[in-house]
Amino acid sequence: SVGFLVSQLCFLDLASMNDHPIFSIFRRFVLTKMRVIPKGAFAGLGDLEKIEISQNDALEVIEANVFSSLPKLHEIRIEKANNLVYIDQDAFQHLPSLRYL
Repeated sequence: SVGFLVSQLCFLDLASMNDHPIFSIFRRFVLTKMRVIPKGAFAGLGDLEKIEISQNDALEVIEANVFSSLPKLHEIRIEKANNLVYIDQDAFQHLPSLRYL
């Protein structure tokens, strides 16, 4: 789950932040120590519109179905992930609103 992902990687607890409207539509992960974004990391966040993952030099892998079935997601930014070596071919599935990757 995203709460686990973020608490493990960013030392944040998003559970309390989910009540605020901006956190239900935009997630930003900057300067984290995450090596892998696991399958289903954003599952259940159907209102999510934007995701930014930047300046994450530890990031190496994006697994299958990480960004799947998010009908309102229109923007995914992955920037300055210099050690990213693998993105599963099924990482981006069923994203009808996606306009920017």
